[in-house]
Amino acid sequence: MILIHQRKSAGTSLMYTLSKVLGVEIDTNRSLAYRNTRGERLFNYLLDRIDSTAPIVSIHLHPTEMNYNWIVDNKIKCVILLRNPHSSYEALYRHLEEDNSRVGPNGKIYFKDVKNWFIEFYNNWSNLKTLNHVHVIYYEQLISNPSEVIEGILSFYGASEFKGKIELDQKRYTTGNKTIRTVQDLPEIKPPTFLYDPDYISPFRRMIYLPAKIFVRRFVPENARSYFRQKRLQKIMKKDKGE
Repeated sequence: MILIHQRKSAGTSLMYTLSKVLGVEIDTNRSLAYRNTRGERLFNYLLDRIDSTAPIVSIHLHPTEMNYNWIVDNKIKCVILLRNPHSSYEALYRHLEEDNSRVGPNGKIYFKDVKNWFIEFYNNWSNLKTLNHVHVIYYEQLISNPSEVIEGILSFYGASEFKGKIELDQKRYTTGNKTIRTVQDLPEIKPPTFLYDPDYISPFRRMIYLPAKIFVRRFVPENARSYFRQKRLQKIMKKDKGE
C-alpha cells in the first residue's frame, strides 16, 4: 500500500494502525524516501507496493508536476492523507520550538518557503479526490473519527471488514492542549501549481554537505551549534510568518 501523507498529519500513526488492521508489514526501507530520489527509480519501487497486501510504504511525496502526473496518468492506487496546511505549519514550528530536530523536512529544520509548499502539497493532492484510484482523506477526519476513516480505506481496497475495535495508534503525534481545526475549516481547494520541489538538493550542495557536516561536528562546540541553529530558526520563522 502506498500512503502519501503531509507532514504533521499523523501519517505514522495511520501507517501503524493500518498495519495492524490489515495484517501487513511496514516497509522499513528508507533509502528511497529522502531527497533526490525521483523519477523512474522511485516510481519502480512504489509500483511493487500498490496492492493492499504489500508492505505499507509511507512517504512525503511532494506533488511536483512529475509526481502528480505519474499518479494521474498511470492510475496509481494510493491513499493520500492531508491536513489543513496552516495547522501543519503551526505544528511543525511548535515542535521546532521544542528543539525536536527530527520534525523538519527530511530531518532538516532549515527550509525556505515552508508555509507555501505546505499549501501546495495540500492543494495539489486535494485536486485528485474525485479520481477513483486515489483515496484522499484528511487529518481532521482521522482524529475525529478514526474508525470511519480506516473502514473507508478498507473499502477502497476491497479488504475484509475489521471485526475488532479500531483505535488510532499514537505514534509521533499528540493533540496536546490546542484547538483542532475541523473539516469545515479546511481551505478552499485551488488549481494545482508546481512551484516547489522540497525533496531536491542541487549537486553543488550535495558535494559540500558532508565535508561541512564533518567540519562542524568536529570543530564547532555543541553549545555554539545550538545557539546558531536557534538564531537561524527564529529568522526563518519570522520570515515565514511575515514578521
